[in-house]
This record gives sequence, C-alpha cells and structure tokens, in this order.
Amino acid sequence: MIELYKFALNSIDIGVIIIDSSQTITFWNEYMERISQIHQSEALGRKLSEICETFKKKLYQDIIESALLYNQSRFCSSKLHKAFVYPKEGNIENIRQNMNIKPAMIGDETYAIIQIDDITAQVSNEYKMTSLKNELKKGYLEIKESEQINRQLARRDPLTKLANRHAIMQLLDNTFKDPKTLQSSALLFLDLDGFKSVNDTYGHLMGDNLLVRVAGILKSKVRKDDVVARLGGDEFIIFISNIDSIESLETIGNKLVSEIAKPILIDGTMIHVTVSIGIAPYDDSIKNSNDFIKVADQAMYCAKREGKNKFVIYDKKIESGSKRKGPLTK
Repeated sequence: MIELYKFALNSIDIGVIIIDSSQTITFWNEYMERISQIHQSEALGRKLSEICETFKKKLYQDIIESALLYNQSRFCSSKLHKAFVYPKEGNIENIRQNMNIKPAMIGDETYAIIQIDDITAQVSNEYKMTSLKNELKKGYLEIKESEQINRQLARRDPLTKLANRHAIMQLLDNTFKDPKTLQSSALLFLDLDGFKSVNDTYGHLMGDNLLVRVAGILKSKVRKDDVVARLGGDEFIIFISNIDSIESLETIGNKLVSEIAKPILIDGTMIHVTVSIGIAPYDDSIKNSNDFIKVADQAMYCAKREGKNKFVIYDKKIESGSKRKGPLTK
C-alpha cells in the first residue's frame, strides 16, 4: 500500500516535499525532480535548506516552524514570493510558484507537507496578470492576518493560552524603561505543590487539565491589567502594577493561596494541590528583568521551605533568613 501511495504522489503534477520535525527531507516526488533538477536520491535525508536555498531565509523558517510547532497551515502566493524551488540550470527570472504547507501528525512525530505548484505558464498573458492584481490584495490581507496570528502564537503558552516566557520577559524589559510604572509594581512567582504527584498518579493528561484550570483561577483572581504568564511546567508568574502597599500584596497572596488550595473537580476526579508563592515588590536594588524574577523565585523557595501552601514577600534580608511571611491559608 505504501508503494501505491508513493506511485500516486509521483504521478501528480504538483511538487510534494515531506520533512520531519528536524526539517530533514523524507519524501521528494518526481515532479520536484523535474522542476529542481535534483534527484530523489540526492534530496532524501538532507536538510530542506541545504537543497533549497530559499528556505534558509528567516521568513520561510518561521513559516515552517509554525507548521511543525503550532500545527498551522500556510499558503504562500507567487504574487508576493515569486518562487521557492529553482532549477540548477536555466532561466529562473520568470518562474512562478505557489506553496502550501500543512502539518501532519504520524504517531508522536510531527511532519510538514510542502506542496509546490509551478504556475509559470498560467501567468504568461495579460489576462492572468489582471486577475493576479485582485488576488494580490486578498493574499496580502491573508498573509498579514496569518502574521498577526503567528505573533500571537509566539507570545502565548499553547496549553493554557496565558502569556509565555517570551511575552513576560518582553513586558518586564519594557517596564524597566518606564520608571513610573516600575516603582509601583510587583512580581509573583508561583509553583504548584504536589503537581508531580498528580502526574504520577493520574497521568499527564490530567496534569495538563489541572494546569489549564489553575491558569483560569489565576486569571480570575487578579485585576484586568495584571499579567499572568506560564513559565513552563507548573511555574507561573504574575506581574502586578499600581500597588499601593505591602498590605495589598498580602491580600493578593492570601486570595491566591486560598483559591488554589480548594479541591478541583476534573473529569469526575477531585484533585488537591496547593501553591507556594514568592512576592517581590520592586525596589532600587532590582536592576533588570532577570533580577526581578530571581528575587521572586527566592521568595517562592522560602515559602517551600516554610511548609508550602503559603506566600513569602521578599525583602533584602531574605537570604540571611529574615523575611516577612504571609499567613498560612489552608
């Protein structure tokens, strides 16, 4: 049956390339041989960018990664991109190709299927060129929309839909350029207590569902302008601005500890976890984004050492053991 599939793909008048998650070519049909003058035996097992120089460009690397990492299809029109695969020899000036990239999951492996449609002959007369003007506008809008989606995906955690590490670091970097906002801000570093036990006992799907539920709780318990992000695993960060007092931070810490400690019902199973929180109010000793995260992380580990299920507010004496502790909420 596999041989039949290969025969079918080698019989069509569209180029088909299949690459795996490392962008290694696993299939190169006969149509690709004709338009590239590169034999299958020369292409298979090599990186796509080694065979096709076009795919070394960052634009096309981003498009491929969107398919492999974010399961996103993409159509690239010849009106904006001209062509993608050129022959070794001959005139390349008038070549026009459309490209369609689609993700594919086979077992645990992710692939991208790249279709190259050579439409050079179709654009050889004035009528076709007139039609292309209208398609150009549509294609441009589609690409801009796709680029906007790509930017959003690049800033979102795919599981919880919260801001991801890249987004929160960018936010913090920008905040350090705005002293007024910085002076009244605080950073919360949260780590779930008992999350590993949930994964070990109920499986990773349950763990993922728990993270989604926790993300929803965190979003619902902070203000609209506060930013909740997932760093990875069971670690979260919350950036809070316009804080007027330590007491306000204590109120937030108590509320989050209390809410996370409540049992969470997932698919008929009652899950119990708690959270340890490190709270870092900004002060002049914090010089950059990494410092901000570091002190919040130190305070969080103090909460872990103090028995978990609580928050600790960082101060400059925390490393020597003197620290303000939030009340334990059970």
